[in-house]
Amino acid sequence: MNKEPEGLNQTSVMRPGEYRGVSKVYAPDSGGASAVLVEWGLSAEDEITAAEVLVHAPNGDLYYRNFLKMPDGLWRDSFGEKQVALGELLPAEILTFRLLESMEMPLQIVEVRV
Repeated sequence: MNKEPEGLNQTSVMRPGEYRGVSKVYAPDSGGASAVLVEWGLSAEDEITAAEVLVHAPNGDLYYRNFLKMPDGLWRDSFGEKQVALGELLPAEILTFRLLESMEMPLQIVEVRV
């Protein structure tokens, strides 16, 4: 994972509109690490079209990656890798973590590009 919140997936490539988000906090039963996954989608639609993950590693490092659902239906991560399912792009260890908390995020507005 990259340690910088930069990459191919910027808000400038997202569809304009009002986005709702859900933040989910995960951790393994053994402790030592945690992850926050935020899923975003247009408020008027049910589909998740963007996501961000922040991992706090056992050594204290923070890792960030973002994801965008492309017009062809594939998910792309901030490095440019594409997969059919978002879970295929997430770090494998996160898929074994237990959900600790889920909360609604404030609405976000993506402006029309000029």
